[in-house]
Amino acid sequence: FKAAAEALAADYKAEYGVDLQVADSGEDAGDIVFTKDDKNGLGEEGYIMEMDDKVNVKAEQAQGAYWSTRSILQIVKLNNGEIPKGITKDYPKFKVRSFSLDVARKPASLESLEDFVDAMAYYKMNDFQVHLNDNLIFYENFESAEVARERAYTGFRLESDIKAGGENKKDLTNEDLFYTKEDFRNFIEESEAQGVSIVPEIDAPGHSGAFTKVRPDLMLQKTMEGNAKRAGEQFDLSDEKYADSLAFVQSVWDEYLNDDMFDDSMTLHIGTDEYYGEANCFRKFTDDMIKHLKKKGYKVRMWGSLTNKKENQPDAYPVDGEGVQLNIWSEGYANPQDMYSKGYELINTLEGNYIVPAAGYYNDYVNSQSVYQNWQPNKYSNVTLPAGSDQVLGGTFAIWNDSIDTRANGISEVDIYDRFVKALPAFASKNWGDGTDKNWSEVKAVSDQLGDAANSNPYHKATADESGKYMEYQFENEKDSSDNKRDLELAGGAKLEKGSLKLTGGESYATTPIDKLATGNTLKFDITLDKEAKAGQILFEADNLGDNGDYVHDIRIMEDGRLGFRRELYDYYFDYKLPVGEKVHLEIRTDGTKTSLIVDGQELQATGVYRNRQTDPEGKPRKEGISISTLLLPLQRIGSKTNSVK
Repeated sequence: FKAAAEALAADYKAEYGVDLQVADSGEDAGDIVFTKDDKNGLGEEGYIMEMDDKVNVKAEQAQGAYWSTRSILQIVKLNNGEIPKGITKDYPKFKVRSFSLDVARKPASLESLEDFVDAMAYYKMNDFQVHLNDNLIFYENFESAEVARERAYTGFRLESDIKAGGENKKDLTNEDLFYTKEDFRNFIEESEAQGVSIVPEIDAPGHSGAFTKVRPDLMLQKTMEGNAKRAGEQFDLSDEKYADSLAFVQSVWDEYLNDDMFDDSMTLHIGTDEYYGEANCFRKFTDDMIKHLKKKGYKVRMWGSLTNKKENQPDAYPVDGEGVQLNIWSEGYANPQDMYSKGYELINTLEGNYIVPAAGYYNDYVNSQSVYQNWQPNKYSNVTLPAGSDQVLGGTFAIWNDSIDTRANGISEVDIYDRFVKALPAFASKNWGDGTDKNWSEVKAVSDQLGDAANSNPYHKATADESGKYMEYQFENEKDSSDNKRDLELAGGAKLEKGSLKLTGGESYATTPIDKLATGNTLKFDITLDKEAKAGQILFEADNLGDNGDYVHDIRIMEDGRLGFRRELYDYYFDYKLPVGEKVHLEIRTDGTKTSLIVDGQELQATGVYRNRQTDPEGKPRKEGISISTLLLPLQRIGSKTNSVK
């Protein structure tokens, strides 16, 4: 159990600044001692903690030992640095305690995904379903299915060897933000070390716009149900195209079915929801995909859709459901009792708990009190399945980022995290146990006191001095004149001159110790332009992600000369242009989902524009007047590595 001890030591030091020595022996007063226990039926995840003059942790397997460290960190935080005496035996009620995140439509950095994992591990949620491909679902906003296929935003987040050439009309991997194979494999391994299994989802034969962009010849020609234009994001599974469509999807998977990416201990999600072609073609595709992955030794998960596709009808194509996990999202698409009786393993993912941020449908923030008081992973509308059954795995809640492209609304990574983490305690409580030992007010109070997971900073908070300053520069030298000692480092053409930081364009910047700063803060600065600023010149920036500059994070001169900022696919504008040869004092204030510029006592709200640079190189606006303008202040560099103001 050394890994658990080392994890506890690292997180304890990050939280309290205290070094805990990890040793192979020793049981002195004040020690935390891990012991293997095969006698108490603790299983994979259970543990016993006996707390007296020292803490004795007993576990059968490493995962149980690790979960005990999360409890220790929480107990210490809730008891002012102390551990009360007592004994506890702790183990989960359900095997799969899950969260699903759509990173296909709204990209999410790996740094952000790591924050999700930290929080999940803190609450002993052990299953992170990452939805890797999808597209704008509102294809009706375009003239035809073919136009929608070409112009709608699509996402495939993994580095892929599928490149333009021959039948492939474009590269598969997104340029705005993607995960290299090496980085994603590291993410999988690091998450596993925290007790969180990554379940990658590659969705087909519907929600497949990223694939039909590459292979338009495989696009469904006519829908049997739903909006006709959504044929643009569906595979053609007719007799003529079936073999090619199946082979393409299997080739996407096969690139990752190895120990360097998805090793055979992992559960893989094949999608299979909302297909609008012929039902039996869908069933055959589903069966072939299940068999393809099973043959290679993988556990298969998919969306429950078979009830909606001829299940129990005499001519229904048979699907091999043995040992297959189902996300039950709609009882009309997959009847829980029927699926259970046929041997499927069920995960309660009912759409009543869906979160679709600021979309105006489903939940913006889920009602966590209702979840805690009423939801049970084994309970559906008309049936309650046995909680102890090997087929009743647990529950998932999901965040879907539908509001992109023609429906773009400005939601950022930190906005999405906020919705996730506010729902997490309720879902974690009901997946781990009965959730009856505390009322909701008590649960809310405890979760508020616990705060962020140990050694995690998802909101990008920083410490300020007694006057509320994070850092202050007079530019007489590189020193921070606040009490925080966050000194500058100059680079490129930047220099200090007469109490000012002189930026000379191009590579010219000063680095600060804060990369990005949480909302609820204000950036104040004086600036004098020597000459008229050019579009794209940067005042402040943090590191860019992706390959095409669409995921930058900076404060800049916009294309029309106004001051603004870019972040996470969006452009934001203040109705203000910097004068030349005149010193002006500016303040950029962030407050929740709003960002404003204060100049000459006037407050100017940022308004956003979404441009789909993926399919429209000219960058014509797809959505204007976006009011959600959440900004983590980009403070990593004053100036820029590439295109500083002068």
